[in-house]
Amino acid sequence: MATALRNFIEELDLAIERRREAVTMVIRTVQEVEHTIYLSTCTSMAIPMLYAQWEGCVKECFEMYIEHVSKCGAKQADMHPHMLAFAWSGQFQRLSGKGGVEGRVSFVRRILDGLSNHIIMRSDEKRINTKSNLNFDVFAELCTLLCLRCEHLTDRKRALDALVNRRNSIAHGGRSSPHTVDDVMRDAELVRELMDRVGDLVREAAEHRAYLATSLVCSEEAISQLLS
Repeated sequence: MATALRNFIEELDLAIERRREAVTMVIRTVQEVEHTIYLSTCTSMAIPMLYAQWEGCVKECFEMYIEHVSKCGAKQADMHPHMLAFAWSGQFQRLSGKGGVEGRVSFVRRILDGLSNHIIMRSDEKRINTKSNLNFDVFAELCTLLCLRCEHLTDRKRALDALVNRRNSIAHGGRSSPHTVDDVMRDAELVRELMDRVGDLVREAAEHRAYLATSLVCSEEAISQLLS
């Protein structure tokens, strides 16, 4: 295994382990107040904290992956179209503010000239936008752009979306049913499972170089099945 890839995987594993430890701290805090008057408040606070670990994990892992891709030395012409679309997202946005034929021609010329260059992304183009509402559909959309296979996570779509809905209800001051210690434990286990599986799919993509056009990992058939 190449040194760069090995270092990336080690950093990825450490990042996920830190997130798992944070989830464990949430559980311990709830358990410590289980038989006190603070239980209801603590369990309600735990749900957004668990969601924050889920969203934070995805952003951290995906941005680490993007950084790894940007250092791979591949030419833009060799990149998978989906990854290239992500890398050029900033240029697409800048084009939208420039009307006229000259602006469009200049944009196309920069694209064509850049195909022979190595993939380069500015720091602001490496950021992941979760829309602060990382349900399964948003997650799947990000995975599609980054050539990450997440169709095997569809079995957790309902549970993840339910967690996001509970978090939104609490965060926006809506009324919700009281949350028990068992509810927190269930959500914590879900988040830990999802974080591990996110680590697995990112690791697989890096090992198989799914970001390249020659990769078979990010198949059109798999994406069609996911979005159908």
